[in-house]
Amino acid sequence: MSGAHLHDHVEILVLTKGGIGAWIDGLEVEAHGGDALCYGPGVEHREWALGRPAEFVLISAGGGRELPATPHIRATDGRMLALAEWLVEERDAHDGGRTRRQFTLLDALLNEFVKQSKPEPPSELGKVRSHMRANLSRSLTLDELAAQAAMSKYHFVRWYKRNTGVTPMQDLRRMRIDTACDLMRESDEPLKVIAERTGFCDEYYFSRVFREHVGIPPGVFRRTVTAV
Repeated sequence: MSGAHLHDHVEILVLTKGGIGAWIDGLEVEAHGGDALCYGPGVEHREWALGRPAEFVLISAGGGRELPATPHIRATDGRMLALAEWLVEERDAHDGGRTRRQFTLLDALLNEFVKQSKPEPPSELGKVRSHMRANLSRSLTLDELAAQAAMSKYHFVRWYKRNTGVTPMQDLRRMRIDTACDLMRESDEPLKVIAERTGFCDEYYFSRVFREHVGIPPGVFRRTVTAV
């Protein structure tokens, strides 16, 4: 596919079909559908097809961002691919909010890379996050979450941020937004019902928080993903 080369920017390659081999600054890897490769500025690399021609999304970004702990991120739940495809779709948008949405999606994509490239978290963290996911529809307090990890509330917040990079409540809100995105992709439920199922007090608050995180209102997001 290419000879060895390098860039002064961040290059992101997300596989949609097929597979490629990659040589990255002396490391050789194989990437397949849903996987991602991320090359930092000045990192020498080259790629080649594995079997039939591969299809992928290629994105360039400025430097100065946190990069994954490893250049090869294996697919887990399809979020990397979905974010990459939405980012590409924004290139053809012509409204005034396009640039802001592009930055929001790019940040989300890089954050997903960084999160998925980190080592496995402690088992207590998995227990807390499972409790969050199982109880998204109701109000959750720091005291309740800290009890799941058998810690004091104040120690729990510091421990959680050290292992995830965000506070428990920030992670819970992001989890609720991610779940809302999944529900809008997979169901025809009204936004009011989705807001209730993901723990937001009403549709208006849900819409405001969703727009802060995703960059577009939930109604626009739903029309976008159902049109794909």
